[in-house]
Amino acid sequence: MCLAAVESMYELRTSVPVGSLLPLGRGSGGKALRGASTESGYFVSMAERAPGVASVSAPVMVGGTVVAAISVSGPIERMGMDAVRRMGETVVRAAAKLSTWWTTV
Repeated sequence: MCLAAVESMYELRTSVPVGSLLPLGRGSGGKALRGASTESGYFVSMAERAPGVASVSAPVMVGGTVVAAISVSGPIERMGMDAVRRMGETVVRAAAKLSTWWTTV
């Protein structure tokens, strides 16, 4: 379930409304939530969940268990490998901060 969303400043954008239920079997968020692991710490999806949409996600871990995922998505045209790498590093840092916060509340 999408718990929060931030709209892009670009006219051409993708969005997932808060409250939307998304399939675990497709997309980078689903991969992150299923608890798989990658060397980079993030997952990438290119048109897996929706045509023309790419996403990058990282799992939020608490006590070794995946409790959430942080994702960034956009039109494939703007999600080249450089953008994927930058966004991947960003979601990994954000997920780590959220994991730390979650264990202190």
